[in-house]
Amino acid sequence: MSMIISHSKEFCFVHIPKCGGSSIDNQAGRFDEVGGRFRFRIGEHPELGRIQFGHLPLRILRDYFAKDFKALWDYRSFALCRNPAARFRSALAERCRTFLGKPIDALNSAELREQIDRVIEHMSEAQDFPEPEFCHFTRQVDFIKLDGSQVVDSVFPVEAMAQAVAQMSEVLETTELQANHDHASLVFRNPVVASMLLPGWHFAKRRLSQRQRDWLRRYLARIVAKPIARQNIKELESDHVGQFLRDFYREDFALHEALSRKWKTA
Repeated sequence: MSMIISHSKEFCFVHIPKCGGSSIDNQAGRFDEVGGRFRFRIGEHPELGRIQFGHLPLRILRDYFAKDFKALWDYRSFALCRNPAARFRSALAERCRTFLGKPIDALNSAELREQIDRVIEHMSEAQDFPEPEFCHFTRQVDFIKLDGSQVVDSVFPVEAMAQAVAQMSEVLETTELQANHDHASLVFRNPVVASMLLPGWHFAKRRLSQRQRDWLRRYLARIVAKPIARQNIKELESDHVGQFLRDFYREDFALHEALSRKWKTA
């Protein structure tokens, strides 16, 4: 599940990629009442072609899914945001794992620089609606604002997930949501271990329940992996990458800084 729309509860959750939204999706997905139309999947749209249905910017939602956009406009809506530099690092790890079939630490320096350059080139051209393989790099403000005006009612930094969950629980009239972030991108400490365990991990994900997958993920995180945020990726520290992040995600940095001050999480 990605974007959740509940007509009976007049509730929407906009899942901005790589911002901790999977933790909300996995718990609140049962409230979705649009048949999983916006679940995370790549598919064909009659006008747009091949798209990632789970992460559609507001402009696309307004122009091609008008009924759902109206619900988002009318209902109480929520989203989580994240520091753009940390999010870019996580998105890069997701791209390597999902579309290249290998963990980010298995790429050598030249391969990693090539992937970073491909991302920068594509996002500089695609702006707010990239190809599905690059959806995790879409600017956060493109899921929150439209034509300069904020559409999503309540946006929280991922560090304030407890406050976000409290407010969402009130709207959904449930006490079952938990403020956890067990889906942070991970990298294996040892590339040899990664090559041995990744095939089994992908096999298990298709067969285990969500609760079992979450338990296994936490177990692996403790013994053989670490969050990508702790991984030193020197290729991301270049002036070229830094300038791109500052320019392309300028509004995202301002948004996260303002919300962190608001919720006192900085």
